Amino acid sequence: MEKRTEEETEKSQEQPEDDEAQQERALAEALQEAKKAGLQTVVRRLDRERPLKDLALFNAATMGHVRCTQLLIEAGADVNWTGSASRLQERRRCTTLVETAGNGQLETQQLLLEAGALVDIIGHHGPYEVFVRGISATLPKWCEFAYSEMCTALESAVIGGHVACVQKLVEWGADVNRRNGLNLRLAAATGNVSMLSALQSAGADVKGYGSELLWQSLFLGRSESLQWFINQGVDVNISCHYESKTVTGRCGEKQL
Repeated sequence: MEKRTEEETEKSQEQPEDDEAQQERALAEALQEAKKAGLQTVVRRLDRERPLKDLALFNAATMGHVRCTQLLIEAGADVNWTGSASRLQERRRCTTLVETAGNGQLETQQLLLEAGALVDIIGHHGPYEVFVRGISATLPKWCEFAYSEMCTALESAVIGGHVACVQKLVEWGADVNRRNGLNLRLAAATGNVSMLSALQSAGADVKGYGSELLWQSLFLGRSESLQWFINQGVDVNISCHYESKTVTGRCGEKQL
């Protein structure tokens, strides 16, 4: 029987790294990775006596830095963290998945989902808030749709026009018909027919909400969305309680 070398004996006696040590190692690697990549925001979160792991993950994921995101997850950062991303936004409830999807960061979005991010978690997302408030100022009161100041990752991805992110979120269980068809309403309001098609393929109730969305598209001047709903067989001759004319009649007036 061959004798073990001294090096082999030492290796066999090494104790496996415990969870805390693994997290500390991953955290140190994440800091080095952030420095190397020039992610100064992440560096500031980590290069301190008490590292802000959760906030660092928020920054790394929303910027799309895959390796840094991976290491921070290994370091124990909370993928479902909610809080303020800066002192200037202390009253805003930011969530990592919502911002990551809204920025179209497909790879880091996938890492968050695999690590247990809640697919229907809600949070503030600036572009969503600005867009929806703009819609509300344009539509007549009877045609407005319900919304809140916060949105899901799916809704932020729809607003951003990130079809691949939307498809991946749906695979992980995101509800395309949540909040009275809000995703369809948002896609129609942007005039993004590729997004409308993606939502329809994912099970969005186009026929159920179609007549309302015809009127919404009409008032917003979204001829692309209007034509898309017509192509799906939504009745253009339908009138509503608040309008004496049909969609067809109104289209003539607006030259759509």
